[in-house]
Amino acid sequence: MLAVNSRRSFFDPQDFPELLKLRDQWETIRDELVRNADRVVEIPSPQYELMAPGSTWRKLQLHAWGLPVKKNLEVLPATAALIRGVPKLMQAAFYVLGPHSHLLPHKGVTERVLRCHIGIICPDDCALRVDAETWAEREGGILVFDDTLEHEAWNRSDRDRYVLHLDFFRPEVPLDDEAGQ
Repeated sequence: MLAVNSRRSFFDPQDFPELLKLRDQWETIRDELVRNADRVVEIPSPQYELMAPGSTWRKLQLHAWGLPVKKNLEVLPATAALIRGVPKLMQAAFYVLGPHSHLLPHKGVTERVLRCHIGIICPDDCALRVDAETWAEREGGILVFDDTLEHEAWNRSDRDRYVLHLDFFRPEVPLDDEAGQ
């Protein structure tokens, strides 16, 4: 088992230069998404209603379990090129939280992975709580956190909130251990 010696909620994005490159291009990503949102295929999941009852929460998947969702990547070529630069990528998606929606408190399942959110379209009054800390989501903002700690998100605005969501293996996870061996 991987020994994770830190139970920090948040990690310094400066320690992940490949994520900063994505953050620096958030407007390019946003513009491409806005132009092509109606062509991106949503992958439905029963977890949506369980985790956000009575709310609107959707996932526009780009990578799932390390495998590309080619149809969506073809529609978003600039975004696809940018996320290709993220080492040890497990998942990439746009998470859309609808107006007046709440994603209930929940926890991730493995300490091997860190999660990153980059604000793409973030109206006022959207936030993410991880453990005891709350982060106001904003366009161009970047957050790297341990999703095995309890976390929740809310959008109290009248517009959809979009974040680019990335899960990647922690840098200290050996390459031969990435599949959970």
